[in-house]
Amino acid sequence: REAMTYDETARTMNGSGDFLQYTLERSGHGYSVHYATAAVLMLRYMGVPARYVEGYYLSAEDAARYKAGETITLTEENAHAWAEYYVSGVGFVPFEVTPGYIDDEELSLGGDSPVLVQSMLNVPSTNIDGSVAQAKALAAAGCQVIRFAIPDEAALDLIEPIKNAVDVPLVADIHFNYRLALGAAQRGIDKIRINPGNIGSDDRVKAVADICREKQIPIRIGVNSGSLEKHILAKYGAPTPEAMVESAMYHAALLEKFDFNDIVISIKSSNVPTMIAAYEMAAQRCDYPLHLGVTEAGTERMGIIKSAAGIGSLLCHGIGDTIRVSLTDDPVKEVFAAMDILKAIGLKNDSPYLIACPTCGRTRIDLVGLAKQVEEKLRDVHKPIKVAVMGCVVNGPGEAREADIGIAGGDGEGLLFKKGQILRKVPEDQLLTELMKEIDKL
Repeated sequence: REAMTYDETARTMNGSGDFLQYTLERSGHGYSVHYATAAVLMLRYMGVPARYVEGYYLSAEDAARYKAGETITLTEENAHAWAEYYVSGVGFVPFEVTPGYIDDEELSLGGDSPVLVQSMLNVPSTNIDGSVAQAKALAAAGCQVIRFAIPDEAALDLIEPIKNAVDVPLVADIHFNYRLALGAAQRGIDKIRINPGNIGSDDRVKAVADICREKQIPIRIGVNSGSLEKHILAKYGAPTPEAMVESAMYHAALLEKFDFNDIVISIKSSNVPTMIAAYEMAAQRCDYPLHLGVTEAGTERMGIIKSAAGIGSLLCHGIGDTIRVSLTDDPVKEVFAAMDILKAIGLKNDSPYLIACPTCGRTRIDLVGLAKQVEEKLRDVHKPIKVAVMGCVVNGPGEAREADIGIAGGDGEGLLFKKGQILRKVPEDQLLTELMKEIDKL
């Protein structure tokens, strides 16, 4: 509809040459010009003020280096073009449509995206080195989102060193102080956990919403049974599922008031039935991604049981987009437990699934010890396989015939089998070694 040619628009900012020709000849990135131009035409045709922009892009790695204070040299490989559209009261906002410039490691919540595993640092916020070390341990364990507390302004100094140490999205956990949220956003945090109803007046809520929208930072609203607003608690008399859902919707409405919708919601209780009921109600009330968890679940044994019951139940019914298993323990154990929950219900299929019998009077080998050793070895295996560790031939190749690989105990020896077919007999002290050799071949 509009006469818009490359001769008129596809030039560098200082008019020093044909940008399209430059990028095609020098870097092969000329397709960004085509997409940006098409986007501008489309937006203008719909009556939206739009403009064509040329400049440079940075890879995720270079961006991290730049944020860390390093000097980055821009070359023709960084040449890029994009469209921007005008938003009243905000200004021009980038409208990126070019394929190939999306970070492959970028994670999404909601819809058909995989359920993400989260955890939280429990090192004092004053200990930067310890926090970095724990974040690296969590990332190595497979944690996909890492949260840490920002109790004061000094804690904002945690953000840069942790971002430089791990390639995992980081969440700032903030209570009451909206200035800390603004500071975290300015320092490059990826997500903020804050309840807008607890930070004061509308202008404070708007300030947080505005900067998070500008920097594309999601906000998680976190409602716990022990932190309900007085007026809601008075209405329901107790932290019922209805009360917690109403609290979550109240906080969400405060953000929606300022056109902010990039919201994640958690509604946690230490009581499993209450937690389940609350999330079921929330799933009916809104379309926001849900962060599942049983708060204050306890120490390792009971904490994992309560989390598996609550989180697993909801996930089996299609409710939940990200999970955290809360344990009074090393947070690395939270990650392993969360991944085990996902594997148990079939939502994580990129790692081994272990089957092991409970043993009985027929068992003649140390199956309990062997199963624990196999489980530990499998943590470093990234194959979608089913592994069986069985106590005898009754439970071995027969009951575990669907396993990709397995062992069945005998008297001082065992059978190594694959898909129900016996491969060979192996002495007991070599069962683990021979099993891992076969797994390496798969």
